[in-house]
Amino acid sequence: MKKLLPCLAILLLLLACRRTGSSPDLDEEFRSGQRLLFSQRRPLDSLLTITPPLISQWDSFCQAYSRRLDSPGSLPPESRRNVEKGLEEARARILSCRQDPSTYNLGGALKQVLAEERVPLPLRLNAIQNQMKQATAFYQAAKANLTAPLPEKCRLAAEKHRLSIEFLNNELMDSLRSSTVSRPEMLSFQEAAEEARIALKDYLAFCESLYFEHQDSLIFRNY
Repeated sequence: MKKLLPCLAILLLLLACRRTGSSPDLDEEFRSGQRLLFSQRRPLDSLLTITPPLISQWDSFCQAYSRRLDSPGSLPPESRRNVEKGLEEARARILSCRQDPSTYNLGGALKQVLAEERVPLPLRLNAIQNQMKQATAFYQAAKANLTAPLPEKCRLAAEKHRLSIEFLNNELMDSLRSSTVSRPEMLSFQEAAEEARIALKDYLAFCESLYFEHQDSLIFRNY
């Protein structure tokens, strides 16, 4: 199913691009496409990795429906407002992915899983372990997406990632020690945690570097 979703998204995007004009059911059609392309729903053990190709699909989706809103055709005022609001939300998310490094936060995702108290702790830890194994790819995609990072958001992201590292070293390890997982499972978890820790520290350094580069440019500009 996970492999099928990108194909469905591309098919829907192609249909939107080929159609012209607006129609009474454009609102429903747009919302269906928005749910499919922008959905954040995923299995508990899956980290939501936003890649540059996915953002390009989002861009194309917004452009296609913007053109259709501008085309001649009958569209009820409420439906038009709904589509315009949806496009505004979609564009804001695209902009956030390109400008805000704090959009990408592994620590926040892991905390959400750990807080799912309806799920037994061993299952939560297993889901967290699987997410931590995806950390390197997650942050590689994040760096590729950030084409125009805002300095104040770089600073915020650095602060968030210091807290994420602290969470990984303390609260998460305390939960691991209090669990009933076996010794081999514990060692495997710790290996994944170290991989995630390296990715977090690397991204923290990346965000700090972006922020300090901006500060240096301001100093040179004042001379």
